[in-house]
Amino acid sequence: MDFQTEDKLQVETVNYLRNLPIVWFHVPNGKRRRLTDAIRLKALGVRPGVADFILLIHGVAVAIELKNAAGIQSKDQKGFQTAWEANGGLYRIARNVAGVAAAVDEAFAIVAKLSKIAV
Repeated sequence: MDFQTEDKLQVETVNYLRNLPIVWFHVPNGKRRRLTDAIRLKALGVRPGVADFILLIHGVAVAIELKNAAGIQSKDQKGFQTAWEANGGLYRIARNVAGVAAAVDEAFAIVAKLSKIAV
């Protein structure tokens, strides 16, 4: 099987998000590091399991974890998801750009619904 690599999916996701009027950033976790670098980064607040992309869409906080077709969440990623959702955030796993777009659309739908309620 020819699975899409997460790196390729990440580049495609960046290209998609660049065209949207939202706030977003990538969290560069998961890279193997020297022990001294890992200790320093942990002291600076780097947390394992944080989703690949964090988006803010008109007040709706979205975390998107990219996974290829065979990818599964780590224990730390599951823990982050639980904490994110417990604090009102929208967390989605995307296996392709269509999955990223669906998460963005879902957030915009929440914004639209809240806008109608607030009127």
